[in-house]
Amino acid sequence: MVRLWRRRPAAPETGIDPPRRFAYPYAASAEIPASPQRVFAVLAEPGRMADWLTMHTGWPGEPPGTITEGDRFTQRVKLMGMPAEVRWTVTGLTDARTVWLDGTGPMGILVGLYLSVVTSPNGTIVRIDGGVEGGTTDGPLGGMVARNLADAMQKSLTRLAALFIGKEPPAEKNEKKPRAERTQRVKTAPILHERTGTEIDPWTPVLVGAGQVSERSTDPNGGDPVSLAVRALRLAADDSGAGAKLLAAADSVGYVASVSWQYLDGAALIASAVGAEPAETVQSSIFGGDGSLRLINDMAAEIAAGRVAVALVGGAEAAATAAVAERAARDLGWSGQSEGTVPARTVGVDTAPNTDAEVAAGLVAPVYAYALIESAIRGKLGLTAAEHLSRITELWSRFSAVAAANPHAWQPEHRTAADLATPTAGNRPIAAPYPKLLTANLQVNQATGLILCSAEAAQRAGIDQDRWVFAHAGAHAGDEWFVTERADLASSPAIRAAGTAVLDHAGITVDDVRHIDLYACFPSAVQIAAAELGLPLDDPQRPLTVTGGLTFAGGPGNNYTSHAIASLVPLLRSDPEAYGLATALGWYLTKHAAGVFSARPPRRTYLDIDADLGLSRPAARKVRTGWTGTAVLEAWTVTYGRDGEPEAGIVTALTDDGDRVIRRVTDPALIDRLLTEDPLGLPLSVTAGGFAITGTTRTLNRPSSS
Repeated sequence: MVRLWRRRPAAPETGIDPPRRFAYPYAASAEIPASPQRVFAVLAEPGRMADWLTMHTGWPGEPPGTITEGDRFTQRVKLMGMPAEVRWTVTGLTDARTVWLDGTGPMGILVGLYLSVVTSPNGTIVRIDGGVEGGTTDGPLGGMVARNLADAMQKSLTRLAALFIGKEPPAEKNEKKPRAERTQRVKTAPILHERTGTEIDPWTPVLVGAGQVSERSTDPNGGDPVSLAVRALRLAADDSGAGAKLLAAADSVGYVASVSWQYLDGAALIASAVGAEPAETVQSSIFGGDGSLRLINDMAAEIAAGRVAVALVGGAEAAATAAVAERAARDLGWSGQSEGTVPARTVGVDTAPNTDAEVAAGLVAPVYAYALIESAIRGKLGLTAAEHLSRITELWSRFSAVAAANPHAWQPEHRTAADLATPTAGNRPIAAPYPKLLTANLQVNQATGLILCSAEAAQRAGIDQDRWVFAHAGAHAGDEWFVTERADLASSPAIRAAGTAVLDHAGITVDDVRHIDLYACFPSAVQIAAAELGLPLDDPQRPLTVTGGLTFAGGPGNNYTSHAIASLVPLLRSDPEAYGLATALGWYLTKHAAGVFSARPPRRTYLDIDADLGLSRPAARKVRTGWTGTAVLEAWTVTYGRDGEPEAGIVTALTDDGDRVIRRVTDPALIDRLLTEDPLGLPLSVTAGGFAITGTTRTLNRPSSS
C-alpha cells in the first residue's frame, strides 16, 4: 500500500526517520521474504538499480560501483514520463540498514530517496521515503510529482520482491486493438446540409456536444479529474440531444492528461463509466497546454479518415481539491489503475524543458520564463516599464470582462487595469512585471466533455443539424525547444506557421474569423500570438478570448483549450456564418496547436497538419556558459517570495557575436537597479557572478549566432 504524507512521516515499519523534510514527501513500503543483508546488498549497489527501480533508464557513463558516503553520481530516469537526469549525492550510508540519497533533478527540482530495511517475522521490511521541492514543484505540480514517485516506488518494491521469490512482476501490456488492424469503414452517400444546401462527405468531423463543469466543492468524494470529466461528458451528451446512448456508442475515447492526478489510462476509466467499449483509448502527453487541442484535432482527423465514427474527449483538473488535501495532510483516496495499463496511443511530445544553464539561472517555472519574454516584447516595442504595464493590464482587464459574463469562469469578476496593476494581498508580485492577477490560476476544479462524430454518425444518432459545428482544420508546430536558444524571445515562427496552415486550409484569412481564443496563460503569450497572426489587441468587436483566459476563466492544467472549444460551440451555433479560431501552447511558448471551427460546412476535407514540415526557423542562438565580457541586456525579470520581497534577478544578454548569456543575480543592489533604473538594452560587463551596467545608450538588436 502506498501512503502519502504532507509532513515528514515517521517510519513505523523500520523505526528509521527520514533525514530531511520535503514540501512534498512520498513513502512506500513492502515486506520481502529475504534477509536484510541480502536485500540491502541490492539496494546499496547502484549498478543493480536497473533490476528493480522502475524509473531507472540508464547511466550517462559507466554505472557507479560500490558506494560510500559522500559519493556523487548521475542517473538517467523517467520522471513523470519524461526523460531526465538526477545528480545524486550519498548523504547517509549505514551498514545493512540505510542508504540516503539527495539529488538535483530537472528544472531545479530537489529530490530525496531514502531507503531503510529492518528484520521482520517473514524476512525484511523495506521502506522508501523521500520527497520533492524547488523549481517547478513549488506549486500545484509538487503534489502530483510526489504521488507519481510514490506510485513508482511501490511498483519498484514489487519488482524488488520478485528478485528474491523468482517471480517476474507483471509486464506492461496493451490488449487494445492496434489502429492499423482496425476495419476501414465503407463510405456512404453524401449528406445534405439543409441550411446551406451543401452536400458534405459523410466522414466530415462535427462537434455535436460540449459540456463544462466548474466544481467549487473540495470534497474529494467523486471529485477526482476523471469523475469530473465524466460529468462534463454527460452534459455534452445532453447538449447534443442524443443523450447517454451517444456516449456508449463511442469507438474512440480520449483523455487530456491531468496535472493534479495522474492516470495510466484516464480514457479507459471514462469509457467504463459511460458504458463505452472503444476500439482505442488515446491520451495527450503528460505536460503541455497544447495537449487538449492536439487531441481534438487528432480525433477529428481519425473521423475524417473513416477510422472513427464517435469520439469522446474528456479533460479535467481537481487542483483545488488536491491543494486542500495536501494542506490538511489528507489522503485523497482516488483510484488508480493496475500496472501495465496504457492507452493505445499518446498524442504529443514531452522532453525536458530546460537546459542546465537555464536551471542554474533559476529559469525553471513558466511564470519566470513568460515574465522574461514579456520584457523582450517591451524592448521590441520600445516602451517604458510603466507604459508596458498599462498595455498588459488593459489587455487583461478586457479578458476579465469576458470572464465576468462566462457562467463557467472560476473568477467571474471584471477587474480594471488599475486593479490589476496595484499590489495587494491578493495581487502580490510574482515575477516582474507580473503580479498574481496577470498569471494563470491553476488551483481550480474544472472539466470539459466534447463529443465529435462523423456527419454520418451524427445523422444516424438523430442529432439536429443546428447542433453541428464543423472542424475545418487543425495544425501543430514547435518553436526552438529551449527558450535561451531562440533567435528572438519576442516572436514565434511556430504560431505563425500553425495559424497560417489552418487558415489556408479552411480557405479564409484571419479577417474572416469572428470568434477567437488565444491561449492566455500570461500576457506575453497573447501578445506574441496576436502579432504572429495579425490580430489587434484591442478590437472591441473581436476580443481575443471567449472564456476570459487562464487567470479569470481558470487554468486547468493541460485542459484549458478544451474549455475554449466548449465555449466556441454555442457561439458558432448562434452565429452560423462565422468562423472560430483557437490556439494552444505548451511549456514556454514551445509547442503549439491551432484549430478552425464553424457551423458552415468546410470547403475541403479536414486535415490535422504538421506545420513543422517546411517551417523555416531562424538559426538557434549559441548559449555561452561561463562567458564573461561585454554584452547588451536583452531581457530581465525579478522573482519574488510569498512575502512580496524580491528574491533574485534573471537576466539574458547578447554578446557582440550574437550569442546569448544568462545569469541569476541575488545582489540586492543589482536587483534594485533592475527594478528602478530599467537597464533594458543597456551595455553590460558580464561577470561570473552577475553583471555591471557600463553605459546609458540603449541598443537591443543583435544578430543571431550562426
